Formats: sequence, structure tokens, C-alpha cells
Amino acid sequence: MATVKRTVSTKCSTAGRVLATECGRKAAPKKAAAKSAAKTAAKPVKKTVVKKAAAPAKPRISPGAKVGPVGITIHWAEGDNSKYDRFPKTYKTYAAAQKALIPVFKDNQADGGGGYNKTKFSIKFKDGTDYEGRLDINAREDNPVKYKNLFEKHILDHVNYYIKNPYPGMTEAAKKEYASFAAKYKLRD
Repeated sequence: MATVKRTVSTKCSTAGRVLATECGRKAAPKKAAAKSAAKTAAKPVKKTVVKKAAAPAKPRISPGAKVGPVGITIHWAEGDNSKYDRFPKTYKTYAAAQKALIPVFKDNQADGGGGYNKTKFSIKFKDGTDYEGRLDINAREDNPVKYKNLFEKHILDHVNYYIKNPYPGMTEAAKKEYASFAAKYKLRD
């Protein structure tokens, strides 16, 4: 941690034994204290005070508030990538990331709408949690034109699937983590 030096000017007086000693001078005798106090009453003395610099602030998350995303990254998408937004690319909002998926959808529809264009994405949240997923972009499943909040829909579908259909060996703690994910994290703008 870095330290910061700051010089402070203080006024010292010989009127009191403690104050005179703190200012680096000998205390005046008690009888002469009144006379010399008037002569030297307001001499400024500089002291150096060393303070530790504050640590960089961590993002604050209010109790009960949902943890928002730092960024949504689209890593790649199948199809004619020359029409897309130069993936991998990170977006600050869900809306911006979803808008970048519209050319992927249109490319899928131009081929007659058969199949889907797999698209990998990840979301980094303010508390350091990462969520990775894959969208199947087509008219039926992960349609960025039809669904207003495609990332929220995908995550909730994924979470609910594993709550209802636990994988072999899934612990109760893992089930609770899935169940609390939507309550803890902000999944839409």
C-alpha cells in the first residue's frame, strides 16, 4: 500500500510543559513561563504526518441488490462471419450484445431457416462470477428478434432445467446455487 506524506503547520507555545516538549523545545520554567509565553506564543512549526493511501475501491453491492454484469462477451458464431460484428467482442449491456446477434439470426434465416447457428457467449458479473453458455440462434429456440431479453431467457431455461433434472451426483448445495442464481444476478438491462 502506498504512503502519502503531508506537511501540517501547527502553532506551538511554551505556556505548557507538554506542548513545548511536543514542539521540540525545552519547557520553560514555571515562573518564566508567563513572560516567555507572550514573546514566543505563536511561532509556527512544521510537522510531517504520514498517512496511508486508501486502497482502490471495490464495486459496492448493496444488500438485496442484484449483481450486475461487467460485460457480455460473444466469443464466436457459426455462419457467414463476414456479416457479423468481429467476434470475439465484449458489450456493456445485454441489449447491445443481443443487437449484435441479429445478423447471426438473419444469416440463419437466409439459408432457409434450417438448423441453427451455434454462438458461444460469457457474462462476467461484478462479484467476479462468470457464466458461460451457448445459444442456438434460429427462429424457434434462441431468436434475438422474437425474445426481448434473450440472455435472461437462456439462463432461466438452463437453471430451471437443472433444477427439475438434476445431473447424477448433483449435490443439494449445487441445486440451491442454481435456484438462487436468478435472484442474485441481474439478467436484463
